[in-house]
Amino acid sequence: MTERRVGLKDRFWSLFFPKEPKKASGLGIMFHLHTDESFQINQRLLSKVLSKERKKLLDDALQETSVSSSISNLNRRLGHDEIDRVIFGRLGRFVDNYVRAEAFRQGGHQPSVVGSGDSGILCAVHEAGVMSLGATMRVVVEGSRALAIARGTCSGAMFSDPEFPLHTSLMRPYLAEFNDTLDGIVFNDPQIPVVGGGKIMTKAAEIRQAIIRHTTEQSSEDAVRVAMRRLGVSQIQEIGLDEVDNTKKYLTIGAIIGGVVLAVVVHNKRQKTKKA
Repeated sequence: MTERRVGLKDRFWSLFFPKEPKKASGLGIMFHLHTDESFQINQRLLSKVLSKERKKLLDDALQETSVSSSISNLNRRLGHDEIDRVIFGRLGRFVDNYVRAEAFRQGGHQPSVVGSGDSGILCAVHEAGVMSLGATMRVVVEGSRALAIARGTCSGAMFSDPEFPLHTSLMRPYLAEFNDTLDGIVFNDPQIPVVGGGKIMTKAAEIRQAIIRHTTEQSSEDAVRVAMRRLGVSQIQEIGLDEVDNTKKYLTIGAIIGGVVLAVVVHNKRQKTKKA
């Protein structure tokens, strides 16, 4: 890049008409981590995005958890009992978010803030450098285990919501091991701001509390977006949204547009028939 020299003329006029520095557009990543017991990791995307070294890093991090598996075998563990399905389904979601965030970075995009209104807060705090990858995956596993056990004591009628009883006070009696896991983890101050709910966090201690709070309380995703905008974020990239819901949304929009086009065509034909 060639550096432009500032001449005397430029310096003179800058005294009277100073140029305002351009403000860099902020980029925020908002993570979503939903419970899906049948979620399958996109192994093709994983192989395309991650180098062998990065994939080994994921496998090594997984070995720090209480489960015995590898990234390539996570999908195969979904057929086991209820606890395994919840753990490996949510763990798969986390890995998928990790891969998609890495693909985003490889595209030359670096976030200035990260956040979440649900369990995606764990993806956000890792992205911000608060916890190591292995520590974050341990928290995902123990939080998922607590959810699976809590689900086993609740009415089956409530299972229409796959997140239940997550984000409710019903989780509190099952968080002993989850809290013990958090106690054994080193939390660092985030390298970039983390937004949890509507709160902007820049200290390790408040992020630890936010992780517990997200387990027992419902947060507002809209509040996350508003807080990011307050930080100057002009673009929010959302990672981890339910692809099935998105597909349904686009199919619905397509059906509406197709219906409108068909109605216009039919109307035009009728008009031509009347004129004839």
